[in-house]
Amino acid sequence: MSARRDKSASRGWLARIVVILLTSVLVGIVTLVMYFFYVLDICAKEKSHYIDWAFTVNAVRVYVENNGTWPTSWSDLEKLKMDWLHEEGWSKSFDEESWSRFIARAKSRVVVDFDADICAIARQSWEEFNAIRPAQGNSLCESPAWKPNHVIPLLQAARRAVSQQNNPTSAPSFHGGHLDFKRGNLR
Repeated sequence: MSARRDKSASRGWLARIVVILLTSVLVGIVTLVMYFFYVLDICAKEKSHYIDWAFTVNAVRVYVENNGTWPTSWSDLEKLKMDWLHEEGWSKSFDEESWSRFIARAKSRVVVDFDADICAIARQSWEEFNAIRPAQGNSLCESPAWKPNHVIPLLQAARRAVSQQNNPTSAPSFHGGHLDFKRGNLR
């Protein structure tokens, strides 16, 4: 009888160990899956904030190109005509209502220095530029792989606007100029 008790006792311990191991493995798998989705969520938010930043930089560029000045408020950007979006390949389904929703969202995600001096901006390189930045740190917006793509055209527009202000009788000419992508300067 004691041999049977020993066998049933050892089977009980074995069953408990198996249950504990399976539970531990299950908890580990659930934790990894939750972490995976957490990382995906962070990446999606970073990308969404980057898109809002990039869109805002491009909207300010168009504003500078059309007006020759730096915008003084979000309402200046809200007044932009939608044509530039379609001409530059942004979504064809973007309409006035979408634009208003974007501006509302960008106000909370992007900081624009509306008091910035366009002459000072025109002298900056893309590395120095910080007049438009994400409200929260975002590595995509600061990445040398992405930031120059949006900031350099804005800086060029600012330089043309300043050149136009300093010499209003002749249109600025950058023909033959060389763009130094490392510094973001036109030479």
